[in-house]
Order: sequence, then structure tokens, then C-alpha cells
Amino acid sequence: LHALGLLEGVGHAAADDERVDLVEEVLDIVRNYFDTEINEDSITYYRFINHLRYFAQRITQGVTFNDDSNDEMLLNMMKQSYQESYLCAKNIAGFVKGRYGVDIGSNELLYLIIHIQRAFI
Repeated sequence: LHALGLLEGVGHAAADDERVDLVEEVLDIVRNYFDTEINEDSITYYRFINHLRYFAQRITQGVTFNDDSNDEMLLNMMKQSYQESYLCAKNIAGFVKGRYGVDIGSNELLYLIIHIQRAFI
């Protein structure tokens, strides 16, 4: 799916442009981190893009990311098992914090790690 496909069924407004830009920037962070491309026809890519689409929507709409104590334990396990995906996801979190002032929290970080691990490793 090309990033413009994210706008399917949505009016082309400034908020939509901002979400598409965010998805493309996150994809660039991941591609650059791993110095690789992903097969854009793969199901893992589609799942990652679909997640990023809603991720971008939550960020641009200022939705609060909630955490619970179980997230921290799982995050520590993922950090150990998938170090590179974790570090890449932390780069994304830093980018989002710097650009949008949003702390994505450990729950969202977990989902990013899983999608990155599946799509790029």
C-alpha cells in the first residue's frame, strides 16, 4: 500500500495530509534504521501500515496513550528479545515526542516493536 492509499474513503483535508506525512516519516525512520526496504505487497507490510494509520490518527487527534503495569513487564521482555526493533521503536517514540509533544507510552511502544519485528526482521 502506498501511503496515499491511506486516504481511501477519507476526504482530503489538512489533517489527512498530516497523518499521511506522519506514516511516511515513521516508515522512513524504520527503513533508515535497518537500511532496508520491505515488500509492499506483503501481509506484514499491510498490517504495519494499518497500525500506523490508526497510530497517526491517535497522535494527530491528541488521544492519550494509557499504560498499565503489565505493559512494563512485557516491554522488558520484548526489549531483551527484540533489541533492534525496540531501539527503532524508541527512535519513533522520540520523533513523535519531539514533533507532536506526545508520549506514546509503553503500550503503543509494544505494538510498534511487534510490527517492526515482523515486517523488517
